[in-house]
Amino acid sequence: MIKKLFRDVVRPYIKKSVSVSFLDLYGNGERHLSKYKKSVGRGFCTLISPTWWLASVSGEGMSSDDRTKAVISRNYFYLTVSMILVFVFGSFSNPGLLGRLDWYLLSLFCLWLYIVCWSRCNEILIAFISDALDKTTGLKPQTKLTYRKRIELAFLSYLELIFNFAFLFYLMPFSWFDKQSGKWGNLVDANSDLSVFNNIFDAIYFSGVTITTLGYGDYSPQHWLPKLLVVQQVLVGFTLIVVSFAIYAGRGLAIESSSGGQKNT
Repeated sequence: MIKKLFRDVVRPYIKKSVSVSFLDLYGNGERHLSKYKKSVGRGFCTLISPTWWLASVSGEGMSSDDRTKAVISRNYFYLTVSMILVFVFGSFSNPGLLGRLDWYLLSLFCLWLYIVCWSRCNEILIAFISDALDKTTGLKPQTKLTYRKRIELAFLSYLELIFNFAFLFYLMPFSWFDKQSGKWGNLVDANSDLSVFNNIFDAIYFSGVTITTLGYGDYSPQHWLPKLLVVQQVLVGFTLIVVSFAIYAGRGLAIESSSGGQKNT
């Protein structure tokens, strides 16, 4: 009797009421948020990536040829800047610089890191996700980049991510990677057994094994901020790989196959 009541009355009621409630909630959300979706998304992207905002503003009104040249030159420029920053600070500054700065210098330096390095990492993620959505929805491309060139730029962006995150990790205080580092002061001896970077190449190594998800365990962040950056780096790295091979390479091969078939006919 109870089983029949549950099967014929209770379960259909729950199924119908829950389905209708969620559908109504989804419909109301779509109606009220659709008109603000674009502005909210643009504002959020601007907040986490000022360099993305700068690129979008500078690209307004450009022709597809000019936009293509701008994308390529900007990619090479930021990669060069990240490499210069890594090797200049790696050569003339010891690791853990942020832990040795006064608060006002620390504030200015962190603001600069946010505007340039971290912003650029977010810009790469936003750009490739947006481009992937455009390609899968059939929108008209805003540039004349070939799929081969897109894969090349994705590889350069992959290298830039390694250098940018290596630079951020290299500057972080020692205590963010090893809580026992306080007894060493501002510098760590190369023969110490602490899980901190001794030079810039250690930071590049850690960034490389992080973005490739190898994670040998040589270095393990203890603070919440580097932990979040590790998650972000893996997410951005996977996005580049998926977009490059699943979309760019796939569509490029499809175009070559179709053009080859037309020539044969």
